[in-house]
Amino acid sequence: MDYAPGLIRYTSERELEGGRLRILRPRLLGYGALLVSFIAIFSWAMMVRPMVEFGVVKDRGLFRFDEKGNIENSYILKVLNKSQDSQTFELSVSGMDGLSLIGHQNIVVGAGEWREMPVSVTAVPEALDRGVTDIAFYLDSVNDGGQRLVEISRFIGQPMAP
Repeated sequence: MDYAPGLIRYTSERELEGGRLRILRPRLLGYGALLVSFIAIFSWAMMVRPMVEFGVVKDRGLFRFDEKGNIENSYILKVLNKSQDSQTFELSVSGMDGLSLIGHQNIVVGAGEWREMPVSVTAVPEALDRGVTDIAFYLDSVNDGGQRLVEISRFIGQPMAP
């Protein structure tokens, strides 16, 4: 077809007019800086995200008395393990005298697994000074000795009459 060589190519008008090709243009530098900042923010978010999520939901119903006359409340524990390894946790509860935990105290959650389990907490009626008391559930990691998750919930009961 007898066309001049280089008619179809990637170039700029500046280069066609005999000017120098500029590789580092302001728009290109801006896009590069934006990409690097997005990568840095994403990396930071992945490093600081919690690898375990812990939640406590009070089960329906107010409270009940067990066979020993203690006040019992039911809860649903939710544990999500986001790590690549199976995790073992110890569960405990505190918030007032005479609290005891009935149910799972050692919890094993597989890699990427979500577990829901029922537990009950009992208290002696003498320990209650009001109808609703805040209690804390502690989930301590056996695998990672320094990790402790805390979730606050409510214990409902009937205080003893003076």
